[in-house]
Amino acid sequence: MNRCVQLAQRAASEGWDRERARLEISRAEATHLPSYVEIDEARDSIGGIDLPFDVAAAIDLLFEAGFPGIPNDPDHNFGNVHYHFANAWLKRVDQGELVAVDPVKRHCQLSRQFYAQWQPVVHGSRGHPTWADVRQLEGLLHWKLASRRHTIRNLRTAVELFEEARPCYPAEVRYYPILLLESTLLIELSEHEAENANLRSALELIRSARSCFDIGDPNFQHAFAVESEIWKRLIESDLTTREDKRLLEDFVERALREPPADPLAHEQVIGLKHLFVKKHSQWGSLLLDMAREKYAAFSGRDVAQRTLRMIEKILF
Repeated sequence: MNRCVQLAQRAASEGWDRERARLEISRAEATHLPSYVEIDEARDSIGGIDLPFDVAAAIDLLFEAGFPGIPNDPDHNFGNVHYHFANAWLKRVDQGELVAVDPVKRHCQLSRQFYAQWQPVVHGSRGHPTWADVRQLEGLLHWKLASRRHTIRNLRTAVELFEEARPCYPAEVRYYPILLLESTLLIELSEHEAENANLRSALELIRSARSCFDIGDPNFQHAFAVESEIWKRLIESDLTTREDKRLLEDFVERALREPPADPLAHEQVIGLKHLFVKKHSQWGSLLLDMAREKYAAFSGRDVAQRTLRMIEKILF
């Protein structure tokens, strides 16, 4: 069994504090102490809900007490270690263990403070991309909490954190994951407030993400699914305008150039275009009926006919 987990089980059962943990680690023989590989494995095991919370907390405590033999390399710098701890605790939050929220926040704060010392890569941004990674993790925490409490407030906070993080990534890195995350988050927020504004923001982000993929890139499928959902909601909620026709056609053309991961994918995207045309044809017919009724009362029927032809040309 992992020696770090074994030691944590003992620490949990005996109620060690940090000083006791330091004392026990200093007294232990070298052959009884876990290797750094075991420590890393124990840290990552915190995310497993089958590991009791008190043992998970004890693993955290033991690391803070300090183990000898931890490598001095990028994977084990202060910021990265606390980022991984935060990510492990976040998995417990995702599984409904809200008592894990505070450990996530604490480790994020420690990691963010470390990376705040690193210079930004993008001029004018708030921080280094690693600092932005922590902000993104904090955004994910609020997003997960939104399904359990203070829904709108947590969703807004998550959006703000993603917006703060996004400019920190250089364009040449083609960092699309945060674009996918934020656009998906905005779709969810649109269910609660400002439907059109949030969906429009989501569409802008997902179009930027789509530009990161070459034809045949398997990661395009996620972006395809997100953009399809945005268009579906915009069209079904009557939030599109005829000016959206070009944007939708651009999406359809790009999607049809991809080998479909799902045999129905191409049919779905063609269906969006048909739904768009149907919606706007209905609007056009309604507008023409209104125009015909209005101009029927005019004595100058030639003017009326020219006006109707002009409307038909614009609409169809």
